Amino acid sequence: MEEFVIKEECKLSEFLKKKYPFIGYSVVQKLIRKKEVKVNNKRIADDVLLKMNDVVCVYTANIYSSKIEIVYQDDNIIIVNKPAGIEVCDSENSLEKLLFLQYQLKVFAVHRLDMNTKGLIMLAKTQNAKNELEKAFKNHDLNKLYLVQVFGTPKSQEKLVAYLKKNSDESYVQISNTAKPGYVKILTNYKLIKSENGISTLEVDLLTGKTHQIRAHLAHIGLPVVGDDKYGDKELNKKIKKHRQQLVAYKIEFVSLGGELSYLNGKSFQIDVKF
Repeated sequence: MEEFVIKEECKLSEFLKKKYPFIGYSVVQKLIRKKEVKVNNKRIADDVLLKMNDVVCVYTANIYSSKIEIVYQDDNIIIVNKPAGIEVCDSENSLEKLLFLQYQLKVFAVHRLDMNTKGLIMLAKTQNAKNELEKAFKNHDLNKLYLVQVFGTPKSQEKLVAYLKKNSDESYVQISNTAKPGYVKILTNYKLIKSENGISTLEVDLLTGKTHQIRAHLAHIGLPVVGDDKYGDKELNKKIKKHRQQLVAYKIEFVSLGGELSYLNGKSFQIDVKF
């Protein structure tokens, strides 16, 4: 059981989804329906409004039974399908912590996905593997491919070059077509998969992995990501009722790793994506 003191007024379902972002809405409803939540020491079966200083106790057995999907693992690495809504590391409910809690795996993050981007992410099981993978990412010895829906009709394929500046205080980035002080060069390649009714699906090859790069870079050239309110088109998102960015890290390809991870070369792993 986990206990929390409410800091701001909100619905019970909203609080549970925020506290446990890795579970689906159906699990949240099941927790409430089966009275696995107490508010001020009373079991609750309704999506009540929580008030400041209410004490919420959650029976967590069903929460942590909704496990992170493992796509591949061996003695050195693990590849998982990260749900949207959780950080990879450095947070209370990070992917690293969940893998330890659910599978008793101590892992090391070697690359990131935005919190609200779902899909494949790779973690190291040993310090040596961590070092090898960090080197591989730096040397582009593997490929990370994404599927993304955007508003607009792009070219059949394009190699994009721009410059990005990160504002950490506001969790926002700016894009420039020209080099400027404080900006770093970014490279984003895309290929058009299909286009229908003003929405296109792209496969994106991220050659430089900077914060919010895909969303910001595509929006910069007039192809805002569907469901992305930060860099995209809020009105269009609202019109088609898309409230989460339609962006998935769907494939990892191992190309030219060296050292003890060279056995992975030629392997690729991907997940099915339905937008």
